[in-house]
Amino acid sequence: MLDGVSARRVARHVVAFGALTVAGMLGVAGCGGGSSSSSTTTGPPAPRGAQAKDAQLVRGRLIYKNYCAECHGTQGQGGVGPQLAGGAVVRAFPNIQDQITLVENGRGLMPAWNGKLSAEQIRDVVRYEREVL
Repeated sequence: MLDGVSARRVARHVVAFGALTVAGMLGVAGCGGGSSSSSTTTGPPAPRGAQAKDAQLVRGRLIYKNYCAECHGTQGQGGVGPQLAGGAVVRAFPNIQDQITLVENGRGLMPAWNGKLSAEQIRDVVRYEREVL
């Protein structure tokens, strides 16, 4: 049985979780709708150094900006979707093909991009997320 303080804490968490769930559902409705409407004007980080000459990473950045940033954050920091930056995506998917399969087929709130993006575009954005974010 919960005392009064514990019951209030549980109630606050339930209310907070419900608000996050509704916000997440509303945010997902807009995910992947084309160009990102993020309030950050800087956009996703650009490939630097030798990566700046890698056409696949440059294309991947544009795809990320237009299709992924709305849910995963402009800098890959997470939002409705999980964090991808800072090596988080590589830790979650040590094998690049597993990440490609997720992007192609979707899972949970993640939409399937197979048929909406080409296999080349999916590989470009996956490389960008793994190597630049």
